[in-house]
Amino acid sequence: MTTWDPHTQSVNVFMLDDKPSPGICKGFTGAAIKRKLDERSGYGIDRSFLVYTGRELAAFSTELLLITPGDWQYWRETFQPMIAEVPQWRGSAIRGLDEKKEEKHTAKEPSKAHLIWHPQLFALGITQCLVERECQETIDEFLIGHVVIDFRQVVYIPKAAYAKPVAPTQDPPLTEDQKEIKGLTNHLASLRQANEMAGK
Repeated sequence: MTTWDPHTQSVNVFMLDDKPSPGICKGFTGAAIKRKLDERSGYGIDRSFLVYTGRELAAFSTELLLITPGDWQYWRETFQPMIAEVPQWRGSAIRGLDEKKEEKHTAKEPSKAHLIWHPQLFALGITQCLVERECQETIDEFLIGHVVIDFRQVVYIPKAAYAKPVAPTQDPPLTEDQKEIKGLTNHLASLRQANEMAGK
């Protein structure tokens, strides 16, 4: 899906490892790709400059509404066990899913992330995640279950990212007032230089 219009394509479900979420998904909140910009300056340098040092991993949440007995059964038997999984690994990192490799996962390998799909996440390039927090179920006065789940983005291989953005090389055009001020400034500077030369 490359485009999504919530008025014509309402998506009240998300996919986790190719399994649809139970009940009604109220969408995602908090998903954002934050760019790390390091502001730097030096002695005797007017103002500062920015250095791009990469992107942070996104954290996002969703809420599921469990309405029917079938929603509760599917949640208990299929979806909740996926959410409750705890990563097990012997390494120091949690890997994403490498589509180029089809090696069987073993206990010696790092834990694999979940595949996740929802148009709100897909628009930001978020396709893999781990469950960060599984909240308790709550039930309202209409006997509708509410389940909040917090996720954290996972990427397979971090890439080096370091760049110093360059400002435009040409100054913006001057207004008429700015041109007049510049002309007067140059004229005063030339008069001062002439006075200094005459004093020698």
